[in-house]
Amino acid sequence: MYEAALGLVDPALKSRGLFAKIFKKTMSIAGETPMHYLYFDFVTNHILSQKLISRYGTCDMALFLGCQTKEHQASLEKIGLGPDPEDMDRYTILFSIIPRVKQPFGKKICLPESLGSRLGFLLKPLGLTWYPASRIDTLTPEGGYKTEVQTAQKAVIFDMYQPGRQAAEKILDEWREYLNDGYEYAAVDVPLGGPGIGALYDLLSRNGFFVSGFIPYRFTERLGFRFQSLGHTKVAFDKIQIATASGKRLLETIVQEQTILT
Repeated sequence: MYEAALGLVDPALKSRGLFAKIFKKTMSIAGETPMHYLYFDFVTNHILSQKLISRYGTCDMALFLGCQTKEHQASLEKIGLGPDPEDMDRYTILFSIIPRVKQPFGKKICLPESLGSRLGFLLKPLGLTWYPASRIDTLTPEGGYKTEVQTAQKAVIFDMYQPGRQAAEKILDEWREYLNDGYEYAAVDVPLGGPGIGALYDLLSRNGFFVSGFIPYRFTERLGFRFQSLGHTKVAFDKIQIATASGKRLLETIVQEQTILT
């Protein structure tokens, strides 16, 4: 795993582009390493890293809206990038990948119209087309999921490895309990390609969940989707900084839906 970050340089080497050279070499090595894709998660209280890595052909996938607490986010003031956004209890992450093969998630994917019509634009750079699922596509009765608790981030991630109505209802009950315990962010990750995704979306959205975007499910070649929900917290939407056109369009879509739900 590679991560671009700030660093400290000996004053004798200052302004020689040391870290730019290190990053360029790192990307060169990554380009020679067999893989389907590289993934990146960008902070959105500034756009420096987004602009730097977008030159290598990033494809925006999802926005994890308010997924990190303010206490665990790098302070702009401390790293010399100006004042931090006010009225922001939680920070957002932009999730993007750089494909290393022509079609890292295959050629076609079945999506409910409610997702494909609004977010299908994210799939085009991946060489992936979508076709609409049947309107009578239903969830299986049971299903299954696993829970990951991120205590430091006051977040909980539900991995719904088998979409089903009973599993979805248990997730909603569990999320209500975490809300009572002071948790502020929840996500439901689900693999695509199976039945009932539209019905799952309807059920989750009736209970406060909204779209996040596409994810590599468990970081494999299978495409997944993330739904997300926020607890009692403040996220200043107008202070979220996105550098790319597709990322801005995704943010607009998510904010519109989240605003309607609240």
